[in-house]
Amino acid sequence: MSINHKMTAPIARDANKVPAVVNEAADGKKAVPTELVIKRADDTTFEQISQNNPLPTVQTGSYVRLSTEPKPTKSDGVKDGNDLLLVDTGQVFVFYKDVWREI
Repeated sequence: MSINHKMTAPIARDANKVPAVVNEAADGKKAVPTELVIKRADDTTFEQISQNNPLPTVQTGSYVRLSTEPKPTKSDGVKDGNDLLLVDTGQVFVFYKDVWREI
């Protein structure tokens, strides 16, 4: 497989004419724009992840939430050994003896 390393557009320049990869929102928060891709099973190319081409996932007893959302409970089917990732804080928890324990 060969990968096309050519840029399709030049790197944008900021107000001071400095090339930058970082993008800034009106509120001042900065981010590096990225594109998530997966490699095709036949190794011929990459496919962009989008709403019409979602990332394949497998349910493993893991939960992913924002820290502002309630943690899942036993009534949601949580069992000892399940894990929880809070994507906005990066915290990881394991459910053990009826309690989410941070690791």
